[in-house]
Amino acid sequence: MTGSPPPGGYPPQPPRQPSSAGTVVKIALGICLGGFLLLIGCAALIAAGTNVDTSTEEEGTEQNDGGSKERRGKARTYSFSGNGGKSLGTLRIARASTLRWTNDGDLFTVQDERFGLSVNSQGSSGSSQVTADTYSGVKVNAIGNWTMRITPNR
Repeated sequence: MTGSPPPGGYPPQPPRQPSSAGTVVKIALGICLGGFLLLIGCAALIAAGTNVDTSTEEEGTEQNDGGSKERRGKARTYSFSGNGGKSLGTLRIARASTLRWTNDGDLFTVQDERFGLSVNSQGSSGSSQVTADTYSGVKVNAIGNWTMRITPNR
């Protein structure tokens, strides 16, 4: 018997070649997905690299308003930079300090949870005096690139 199917199935078929249109679509989707993942990765690296903070410590003598020595401690210089908003956490200012900042955008603000540390400016730079205290929940909100440095007064 010729022409009858083999036992249990259909006659053998030649292997199918994938359609060229399907292959092109798969390649295009792969390229798009790869480009998207690369874009997300680059954005994450840029965001991580634009907010930089450093701090240094120096020996200092705390003074009260009368000018007498109260205690010997470490005074810290804080330096931060970034673009846009950033949470700085808690800053412990051991003695009266000067906060200096620059910004290339239209707005620069710094505030803590209790508003003891507060700067709100539309200028490109400025300075403000900071009293010795612990400032919790310090946040910078800015438009553009900014720098901020808090240096103990001598």
